[in-house]
Amino acid sequence: MTHASLPVISTQTAAFINDPNALVGRGPGRMTVAKGDYGTELLSYELVQQAFLDKRLGPRTAASLITGGATAMVLEFVTEGNLNMLPKEKHDRIRRIAVAAFNARGFDSIRRVVNGLANDLLDDFIARGQ
Repeated sequence: MTHASLPVISTQTAAFINDPNALVGRGPGRMTVAKGDYGTELLSYELVQQAFLDKRLGPRTAASLITGGATAMVLEFVTEGNLNMLPKEKHDRIRRIAVAAFNARGFDSIRRVVNGLANDLLDDFIARGQ
């Protein structure tokens, strides 16, 4: 399949946001790749996973984003906030911190606090008749 022969889909419409499966389909005949608003859209978890594992897909540079018309907010998010797009060194450093914080022992240590907050919120909803 060539890029020119790909189906066209807009992921920025209410129809797609409200029910993407109505547009891309379900099951084995489901659309998996399409031309979209921002280029080629990968519409299956398997393809996205393969793409992220492919060494040829590296982080975009600020220069390539600026050329594409990215705003300052988008640039900041991609370079500072989107873990998947960070340079490897920065990604690995942040990942080590996140993995250490989000493990079973870490969750167990805050479980009572989270349960207490959830119960307080639910009690408040019930008290207001919601």
